[in-house]
Order: sequence, then structure tokens, then C-alpha cells
Amino acid sequence: MNLFGNWSNPLVIGKEIDLESALRVLDRFNNRCQYCRLVVNPTPHTPLGHFVICNRNTHSNSEPSNWVCLCEMCADLNSLDNLNGKGSFIELGWAKQGQINALLRVSYSVALRESDQWGDLKKASERFLNAIDTRPESWSSIGWDGEPSRLAEMMNQMIWKPSSQAYLHKLRFRFDLAPYEDAIRFWAASVESRYTNSFQALNVAAQQLEDGNGE
Repeated sequence: MNLFGNWSNPLVIGKEIDLESALRVLDRFNNRCQYCRLVVNPTPHTPLGHFVICNRNTHSNSEPSNWVCLCEMCADLNSLDNLNGKGSFIELGWAKQGQINALLRVSYSVALRESDQWGDLKKASERFLNAIDTRPESWSSIGWDGEPSRLAEMMNQMIWKPSSQAYLHKLRFRFDLAPYEDAIRFWAASVESRYTNSFQALNVAAQQLEDGNGE
């Protein structure tokens, strides 16, 4: 079941692609994830900046012209198997998945960095995380908690089956912190340089979630 992307699974460094070629792809896209738009500053110790190289389209030939770079979070969005154990689905049709990824990354970065200087940004991130976890009441009637491995089963139980495919477009994925902690720690530096924008975006998203006016 394809929900968010049509790229391939990450290419294996040393088997399907060498590091030098991977770095050229990163450079070609200015170190920017081609899904959520995250920009990283790789280091000698972490040359890919927790990005991976994927084939742009699962139906295209795997050659350099078809390679794109994605952050580790976004790369997992192409497969339900990749998402198992890494978070849960939420109903949030008014927001783009890439935006949700960016807001989660900010919130987790703030949670992981030991600093007394976060102030209002910490409050905004906590507010966003609390608001985003509200489950639709209809899910309880079919015993679904957003678990990726049970998505197909949930769709089969839906009473409104003729519109079930349309409902998929309302679903987004809420990544957990633990599977991406190393990457989040590395990306946290970019959050510090965008303090004001991050604070505003988190508050706007939290307000929309709390008001329920995004539907």
C-alpha cells in the first residue's frame, strides 16, 4: 500500500552505491531532503548527515540521474513495512506529511537538547506533541490505534468502504522519537538557527489541532 511516496528503499552504500556517488547526489540537491525540505550540514564524521539515497521512482532505472536524497524519516514513508514500530497514523488531512515531519523534528530536537534557553519554543513543542496525539473517536469502534501493520485490516472494517480510498488521503504518520534519536540529535543544530520560524509554526499547528478547524 503506497501512501506518501513512490521512491525506492534506500540504496545500500558499498553495494548499490558508493559513498562518493552518494555525496554527489547530496551536493546536487544542496543537502536538502526532497520530501520534507530539511537542509543539513554534513560533517566528516557523518558525511551524509543522516540522509539516504533513493531511486526517484520505483519504476525507473536505478542510475545516477534518477537518484534523490531523503532524510532517514522521510525515506521510511514509502513502505508500511518500514513504518512498523516507528510510530502511528493520525487523521490530519489538512496538513502535509512533510510539514508534520518538520514539526516533529523540531519538537524532538528541543526535547533532546539540554538547554535552559529554549523557553517558549519548548512550551510550543510540548503543546504540539500533546495536540497531535488525539485519536478520532471512530477508530475505537473498530479497535484501531493507528498501528501501521493493521492499516489494511482497518480499511476492510470501515463501514464507508466506497470512500475508504479517499479516507487514506486524510491519514498522516506521526513518527516516534526513539527510532530516529541519533538523526534528531544531529539535525538539532538546524533547529537552533530557525528558532523564530519554528516557534511560530508549532503554535499555529497546535492551535489548529486544538480547535479542530483544519478539517
